[in-house]
Amino acid sequence: MEEKQPKVKTSISLNNKHRLFLDFLPQEPMLGIKIRNCEVRDDNEEFQNCVGIHIGIFFITLGYHHLV
Repeated sequence: MEEKQPKVKTSISLNNKHRLFLDFLPQEPMLGIKIRNCEVRDDNEEFQNCVGIHIGIFFITLGYHHLV
């Protein structure tokens, strides 16, 4: 049976609306910039817009999310 190594993810929540994270060995290695625009459901079952940017250099991804 193959062992799975735990995914290392460091996240800093600046407040309820801003979040920074650093992801080592992500599931999708990337080289470049990815911009996200999506909706997320909060604790009150309401949808909020989420805007984010991810910057990837092979095996490290740096990201920022902002709830609008």
